[in-house]
Amino acid sequence: MATGFFSSFGLVTEQAKAYYEARAKGGVGLVIVESSSMDFPRGHGPNRANIDSDLTITGLKSLAEAIQKQGARAAIQIYHCGRLGNIMYSGISPITPSSAPNTQNGIPPNMLPEELTVRGINEIVEFYGKAAARAKKAGFDGIELHAAHGYLISQFLSPVSNKRQDEYGGSLENRSRILLEILKVVRSLVGDDYPVWYRINGHESGMEGALSLDEVKKIVEMTRHLIDAVHVSAQEHGRMSSLVEMPDVPGRNLYLAEEIRKIADVPVIAVGRIDPDLGEKALADGKADMIAMGRWLIADPDLPNKIKTGKQEDIRPCTACFHCSDVRSPTISRIYCAINPVVGAESTYELNMTKAPKKIVVIGGGPAGMVSSHILAHRGHHVKLLEKEDYLGGQIKLSCAGSRKNKLFKPLIVYLEKQLYKHQVDVRLNNKVSIQAVEDMNPDVVIVATGAKPLIPELPGINLNHVLTSFDVLSGKKKTSGRIAIIGGGSTGLETAEFLYEQGKEVTVIEMSSELANNIGMRDRTRLLSVIESLPITFHTAKCTEIKSDGVVVVSDNHEERVVEAETVILALGTRPDNELFLQLKRKKIETYFTGDCWRLGNIVGAIGDATELASAI
Repeated sequence: MATGFFSSFGLVTEQAKAYYEARAKGGVGLVIVESSSMDFPRGHGPNRANIDSDLTITGLKSLAEAIQKQGARAAIQIYHCGRLGNIMYSGISPITPSSAPNTQNGIPPNMLPEELTVRGINEIVEFYGKAAARAKKAGFDGIELHAAHGYLISQFLSPVSNKRQDEYGGSLENRSRILLEILKVVRSLVGDDYPVWYRINGHESGMEGALSLDEVKKIVEMTRHLIDAVHVSAQEHGRMSSLVEMPDVPGRNLYLAEEIRKIADVPVIAVGRIDPDLGEKALADGKADMIAMGRWLIADPDLPNKIKTGKQEDIRPCTACFHCSDVRSPTISRIYCAINPVVGAESTYELNMTKAPKKIVVIGGGPAGMVSSHILAHRGHHVKLLEKEDYLGGQIKLSCAGSRKNKLFKPLIVYLEKQLYKHQVDVRLNNKVSIQAVEDMNPDVVIVATGAKPLIPELPGINLNHVLTSFDVLSGKKKTSGRIAIIGGGSTGLETAEFLYEQGKEVTVIEMSSELANNIGMRDRTRLLSVIESLPITFHTAKCTEIKSDGVVVVSDNHEERVVEAETVILALGTRPDNELFLQLKRKKIETYFTGDCWRLGNIVGAIGDATELASAI
């Protein structure tokens, strides 16, 4: 998975080395360094690794050594992004098997990728060979060629993107020709005893005539005399592509590895949200020979060691939130992790034990409060965690009301609860804090993590008894009846609608904007909308002007007014910081800090990141 931790020229940085060394130190057997370009900058992405010249060898050698000194083997993945290249970044037209429009990655629709000539293909094959030779010279233990996920080699393999009429297009044999030629030149330069394999889509979906599993089996049969393994992923053309390459359903693509293993006489690597238990079972059942993990090791690089030492409860679970990919933007190329703020700071971050233990009171049991509490206790402080509700988890707990989000985020709550217990945090639920109660505890430090309150607009009828908030509904404090109108089509509004649909309710969502869920990242939004659009939920693009006893008055863009009938109205219009307690404690001259949404509104990323930074500094 591309980290964005390399320099603008794709050279190895200390940040990149620290990231990969941490994963090696965590106990994995093999580290495959991310997509590394053999054609800079044309086949390159921002701040990805570069292996297209001898200038890169010294840095790559230091990276391989950093991985190997921790006991792991180091391989490097060589790729060319082909038509997925961005002319706005590279300044050079992308290349493609067949010239066709591609509007991804900010490419203007009128700028067609350049169709490769046969001479150009021969040049690309030569580039792959030279890159492989550099990898071996740099000391890597093996090479993975990236022939999946819509990059250049997979563009040749796929009948969707390859419309050529020469010896590199048409039949499967012709479409596979470039892969065979690359493998042959790589073998000629690295030798027969050097591990070489490729990553391939087990099949493609989403378009008629896409690459099939049967065709992929034939490709593996054609190439198996040149490879030492095959790494099986998948791809979908169109909107849902990210949910196939990075599935949220555990083991979604595992059956592809199983099918290819039936005909391959080389080891098969399976990938695609395979958690430890599922991976162990896949090996035992003979579905794969090796298990690859991406996001799980971003969330917790020590996962293998925790399994080996019987500390599975200490594994920080990946929630499949897609933040590691959705955070990317024209100005942000590096990855972040919603639940592991140490990603990218491995060389500088260390939780040192305190030399001066303090009595610390943390107010609020949401993610910020739970994280700061267990880190402070881990460092040796004496911590009390006070929560007004009868549960921990804050807004994460509320989001778990629906079955889909419950599967993804409940493991995180369980993990945080176990860390509080393990580090002997004094947790007190049903504890609505007063200033006097805090003073009576005589703490050295108070951390306020009281989160956020629902935003209540000034609107006629807002105080009617049948008007609730999404917090009321998701927490189960208040019940709905009859037809339901939700005001607000952001992620919370839609997840509330999904939750109510599961209860058999008739739901209408009212949103001013023409776009739903535009407050979350692209992949997370795609997933949410794919679910919502499959449900019988009614949507209105309109502005709410009044709430009445029998429904909601709305005005559309063309100024037409109507009443959306409803017996229950739910507000899902965002939140505001709940920080009154922080200000009161500051006035009492108690050493007080705040963290999470009561400081600055955001999401779980900000809450956990801010809490970690604060707790490591006290």
